[in-house]
Amino acid sequence: MWQESEILTYFIQEHEGALSFGTDAWTSPNHKAYVAVTVHFEHDGEPMCLLLDLVEVAQSHSGINLAAAFAKILDDFGITQKVSLLDHLPKKQKLTAIRFSVLHATMHHQTTR
Repeated sequence: MWQESEILTYFIQEHEGALSFGTDAWTSPNHKAYVAVTVHFEHDGEPMCLLLDLVEVAQSHSGINLAAAFAKILDDFGITQKVSLLDHLPKKQKLTAIRFSVLHATMHHQTTR
């Protein structure tokens, strides 16, 4: 019998259309940092939004910590290869920082396995 997470993982891995991701980060009243990651896509003409994971982030919501959490979630779901960053964002400095953060976090995650 498949678990819900296995079904979600298989479905997202096999999805041939575009996947978009959203994040929401916050700090709890007891000062713990969290981030939620959602995936958005279209299935049979209907927009879908699913929670991929909700994780505690080490120490703070720095770009590196958020990128590391995001990279781990993508890796856990086996969809790292489905992610690309686009150059059409208005603030290229911000995009460069995001690219560096994701690259650094991904490289760090791969070396700590």
